[in-house]
Amino acid sequence: MNIKKSTILLFTHGKIISDRLPYYNVYNPNIILQSKNMSIEHIIPKRLFNNKKHAHDILNLVSCDKYCNSFRSDYRYGDIASEDMICIEYGCISRTHRIFMPSRMADYGLLSRSIISMLHKYPYLYTKLDQIVQYPYLLDKWSNYPISEYENKRNELYIIINQDKL
Repeated sequence: MNIKKSTILLFTHGKIISDRLPYYNVYNPNIILQSKNMSIEHIIPKRLFNNKKHAHDILNLVSCDKYCNSFRSDYRYGDIASEDMICIEYGCISRTHRIFMPSRMADYGLLSRSIISMLHKYPYLYTKLDQIVQYPYLLDKWSNYPISEYENKRNELYIIINQDKL
C-alpha cells in the first residue's frame, strides 16, 4: 500500500480522509456522506483521556456525519429504552441516562474492537469503562460483527503510521 506520509498526517489530525479511506458513516453506512457534512468522531470521548494525545489515536477516530457527532455528544454507548429517547437515522440518545444507542446499521464490530484496543493500549481507561459503555458485555456481543472494508483500511493505515514503533 503506497500512501503519502502527508496524507496520513492530515488524516491523523482529523483534517482529511485519505482517498484510500473513503468517507464512511460509522453509525449508518447506508447514508452517503458528502465531504461538507463529514466529521471526525472520537469513539471514546476526549474528556476521558489522561493524555489528550491518546484521544487522537487513529484507533479512536472514525468518520461520521457532523450532525450525528454533535447529537451523540460524549454520551456512552448503550442499549436502553426510556421515555426520553430521541432518535434519528444514526441512533438514539437518552439525555437522562447520557446514553447513545447506535442505529441497527452501525458498524458495531469496528466500535467494539476500537474500544477494546484502546483499553489494551491505555489501561487507565478501564477505570472509566462505565463512562464509555453502559454494559461491558456489549463489547463482547458487538465484537462478533464482521470486519468492514473501512475497518480493514483504517487498520492498514494504523500499521503504516506506526511501523517505526512496532
